[in-house]
Amino acid sequence: MKPASPPGRTREMLFAECKWNIRPVGLNVLRSLENKAKKVKWNIDDRIEYYAVFARRGFTDGLMRAARKEKVMLFKGV
Repeated sequence: MKPASPPGRTREMLFAECKWNIRPVGLNVLRSLENKAKKVKWNIDDRIEYYAVFARRGFTDGLMRAARKEKVMLFKGV
């Protein structure tokens, strides 16, 4: 495993959202997270973005399909 790099030494960035609702999390949460990521200007033109969503009750089918296509990490009940 490669150790974590200090800021500025890698082009990778992880954006994550945690929802502890009683309903499954939908695609709107991912789209909102992507919009928030656009506001982070660090290396914006030359970075590799990763997304993760943590949810108490799981995810809608729409979010799970999008996560597979867009390589989004989903974590349920953690």
